[in-house]
Amino acid sequence: MNDNKVASLLPIGVTSIEGDFEKGDVIEICDSEGKRVGYGISQYNNNEAQEHVSEKNGRALIHYDYMFIE
Repeated sequence: MNDNKVASLLPIGVTSIEGDFEKGDVIEICDSEGKRVGYGISQYNNNEAQEHVSEKNGRALIHYDYMFIE
């Protein structure tokens, strides 16, 4: 992620969803190797998020206002 540009985590950038969570829960953001890269407040529950994985034009899974990248 470019440090000079703010960006939300969009469904098209998500490759998998793990665990149970509800909308509004703080969830981990991991890279493709499973290493934690940050946290954020989910805009979906785990079932809804799973339905939108890799979807174009989807609403952000985590809005940049509610995301922390390490």
